[in-house]
Amino acid sequence: MATSQRSCRGQLILALAMVVAATACSNDAATAPAAAEPAVASQVVPVAPVAAQMAHFGGGILALAEVCGDYSAAQLGDMKEAQRMLSGQSGMPGPAFDAAFDAGYAEGKTKMAGASAADRERACAQAGRMQGS
Repeated sequence: MATSQRSCRGQLILALAMVVAATACSNDAATAPAAAEPAVASQVVPVAPVAAQMAHFGGGILALAEVCGDYSAAQLGDMKEAQRMLSGQSGMPGPAFDAAFDAGYAEGKTKMAGASAADRERACAQAGRMQGS
């Protein structure tokens, strides 16, 4: 279980790091100098799609963490709230985060429920290898 705990933790850290990166990029865009031409609504790139993708990914990672079994319900809840806060800092409204996260979580749970025990074990091990754990 120690290896799968590192695997899941690594994936959760990756998800949070990606949210932080998306937040940093959105802040750069918000503080960039104005273009010579006035921006119109069709030229503005919304932050929400990137943040929604990250929330969806985070939901799937949380589902994997549950399957790996190394975290309590409280710890998993704390992880979700940390990602929710970071997404909010990038301008994503809470209800939009919840919808994207919950969709990713449901998708992850469905995929893991349909996987064999060997596939679930491999998923936890592979997550650990991706993080060098």
